[in-house]
Amino acid sequence: MKKTLRENLFFILFCVVYVSLMAFIFIRQAYGAYISDTPIYIDYINGLPTPYSFPYPVFFKGTKILSFFMNTNIASAVVLSLLSLLTVYACYITIGRNFSSADQYIKTIIVFMIITVSMVFWPLDPGYQPEWFYFRYLGVFSPNPFHNATYHAIKPFAILLFLKFTEIEDGKREITDYILLSVFALLGVLAKPSFAFVFFPVMAVVVFADIFREKGFTKHIWFMAIAMIPSAIALIYQYLSVFETSDSEGGIHLGMAVAWHVWTRGIKMAFLKANFFPLIFLLLHCKDFIKNRFLRFSWYSHIVGTLSFLFLYEGGFRLNDANFSWGYMHGLFFVFMTSIVLLFKSLYENKKHTKWQDILSLVCLVPHVICGVVYFYYVLLGNNPVLF
Repeated sequence: MKKTLRENLFFILFCVVYVSLMAFIFIRQAYGAYISDTPIYIDYINGLPTPYSFPYPVFFKGTKILSFFMNTNIASAVVLSLLSLLTVYACYITIGRNFSSADQYIKTIIVFMIITVSMVFWPLDPGYQPEWFYFRYLGVFSPNPFHNATYHAIKPFAILLFLKFTEIEDGKREITDYILLSVFALLGVLAKPSFAFVFFPVMAVVVFADIFREKGFTKHIWFMAIAMIPSAIALIYQYLSVFETSDSEGGIHLGMAVAWHVWTRGIKMAFLKANFFPLIFLLLHCKDFIKNRFLRFSWYSHIVGTLSFLFLYEGGFRLNDANFSWGYMHGLFFVFMTSIVLLFKSLYENKKHTKWQDILSLVCLVPHVICGVVYFYYVLLGNNPVLF
């Protein structure tokens, strides 16, 4: 009983510290003291003219409602802080569903790693970068960026959607599961559609494969189709709103790494710096990829996100925004999340006879965690999280 109480207090303390630090960052970003996209979002909420359209009501409407009771800047920080707490809880739930034997300490450590890991860089000398990298973040990108409010808004719903879809495909198919899937998908689209562009194609392919495996349109297939109707309608509306532009060069275009090359001349090395641990884990645990949907679906989404960023870009004034990088970063986050959870599960279950594959994977994870802590500390001090 005392051990359980200590474990719960440890997790609660972690949540309080993490959300407090994030709230500090969000407040500073809202007032423009720290670099982020939040000030232009607040201008949009306040009805001021902006060059962008934001039909994403989870953050914007949430902030607007709270602004009736407090300053808009503070309201935005409160909304993002609550969503960050929900992200921690979503990670916690995901760990529990896929690593049920883990105690609170292990779950807390895994959550910390999932929400902290970043791209790999040389942390000791802030001035060092090879000549083909202009920046550590831009061009390389991270599973945990700090400067975009709508990315923080989508993350908890993306995690819950990913988890629920995986559970349904694993056989958990009560009517409530399809309802929750529909709710998470809709909230995700209303928060930021970038994850939908990555994961919805994966869902469609998997369900299409189910049709052949189950030899026809079973109840599961119909429930999946009905569950996705609300989010599909919202996604179409958002697409028409966001990509409607008077810029003659605007819209979505096809081209090889056009937006990616804006920020780096070394895409192969950039991909390796961002994906080092997940790639090593995948190579050393090929059997897990074959038999485990949790890992497999994360890589499917990462492949879609990477290909979309590699071959698609927005023209006109949106080119430098590299907005298809958000789908790439969503996929990056999920391969980190699934790989970390399965790594610690394997380490725990084989602690008497630890596999060399797990030890090597853990060694490869450590640089991502160290760099993530350094990156977070860098942002916490008020440095530019983008031009890093």
